[in-house]
Amino acid sequence: KMASTEELKKRIQDLKTQLEEKRESNSNGGFETTGATPVNATQMKVRRTLKGHFGKVYAMHWGGGGSDLLVSASQDGKLIVWNGKTTNKVQ
Repeated sequence: KMASTEELKKRIQDLKTQLEEKRESNSNGGFETTGATPVNATQMKVRRTLKGHFGKVYAMHWGGGGSDLLVSASQDGKLIVWNGKTTNKVQ
């Protein structure tokens, strides 16, 4: 038996409501569930500016294992490896 148009519309509305509720519950960035505290912009301070990209930087990641290496990715298509202590380019 096929569902009626009204039943399908009701189901669509229910799914939209569930989706919106899920989006709202995730809108905090997961801070409440992980126990992490959000950082206020006034708590951050620029210490060094790394120069080398010609596009916007969209990702940065520290190297693992206690390494001082830092990798940045930019819209210019480059990945740059930096020494996090000296701020010099490694590659």
